[in-house]
Amino acid sequence: MDARDRDLAGYVADAKQAVAVNVTFPPGYFAVWGGQSEYYARAKQRLAIVVPLTLTVIFLLLYLNFRRLTETLIVMLSLPFELVGGLWMLWGMGFNLSVAVAVGFIALAAPMAILDGAIAARGFRTDYASEWATAPPFQRCPAHSMPTGLDASGRKP
Repeated sequence: MDARDRDLAGYVADAKQAVAVNVTFPPGYFAVWGGQSEYYARAKQRLAIVVPLTLTVIFLLLYLNFRRLTETLIVMLSLPFELVGGLWMLWGMGFNLSVAVAVGFIALAAPMAILDGAIAARGFRTDYASEWATAPPFQRCPAHSMPTGLDASGRKP
């Protein structure tokens, strides 16, 4: 079995299956899978708890900030679109999903999506609506593009 160009979890799952089918252990012997696959499994369990909890806290903070459910939902609904773009980028660059990539999504995609959504939600407020709607596009564009561009350029490797 070759692990090149494969994700770690898929490789370990195939290796476990191959060992279970092809290897018979004597009584008292068994195989334990450790190393990075063990770390991956533990991190996956932690992220299954931490990510929903973090999103809930972010939702509550946004709601306390905007005091409107619609604007809070607009901001939170921008997050899946940001993640889809990140997954396309992973696919396009030929990377596999790993713990480091998942943490990178949390660290990079979430703040950018929430920032973009918050700026967009500001445009929907009634006190800014007339100013926002009557402004030429070149005056509205920097409000969206500058924070995202600065954030993205500042996080380049």
